[in-house]
Amino acid sequence: LTLPLSTGRTATMLFVSQLLCGAILRAGSKHMLRTATHSCTGRSRLSCSQSVTGVIYSALPGKPTVRLFTKADCTLCDKVKEVLQRVSLDYPHTLEAVDITDPKHVYYWKRYKYDIPVLHMGDVFWTKHRLTVQDAEQAFVEEAEGHFAPRQGEPNAERLEVRREARRKGVEKDEQNNAR
Repeated sequence: LTLPLSTGRTATMLFVSQLLCGAILRAGSKHMLRTATHSCTGRSRLSCSQSVTGVIYSALPGKPTVRLFTKADCTLCDKVKEVLQRVSLDYPHTLEAVDITDPKHVYYWKRYKYDIPVLHMGDVFWTKHRLTVQDAEQAFVEEAEGHFAPRQGEPNAERLEVRREARRKGVEKDEQNNAR
C-alpha cells in the first residue's frame, strides 16, 4: 500500500509506521512494537516480563540495520532510541531490538549485561551506554561511504567476571600465604 504525498512522491507503509513510531517515542511513551515473547525459565537473570525483541521501525531495503541490545525498562535504551529516531529521516535505517534477557540471547546476556544499551551497525559493534545526535550522524555517514569500522570498547561481561574471580582467588591465596 502506498500513500501519495503532495509532492507527487509516494511513501510506503514502512515509512508511515516509522513516523508513527517516532511520534510515540517523541511523546515519551514506553510503548514499542513487540514481536516476540518468552515465558519465565526459572533462571534468576531472566525476567518473566514480555520480551522487547523485535523490529522497532523499518527503513526501505538497502538501508542499514541498527541492532539495539536492551531489556525491558532500560531508560538509557529509551534515550538512545530517541536519538536514533531523531536522525532517521536524514539517515534512514531499520532499528531492531535484541532483548538480552531472552533465553535465546544468552550469548549477548553474558557479554552485555552490565553495559546496555549496546549498539551494532549491522553485525559490527558501534557503541555502548549513550549516543549523541552528532555521533549517530557520523556513524551513518561512515556507513554510507562504506568505511564504518568496529569501535574500541566492546563489552564482555563474561571476561570481566573471569578476571574478577581470578583476582579474588589471588587475593585469597596471598592472604593464606601471609597467614603462614
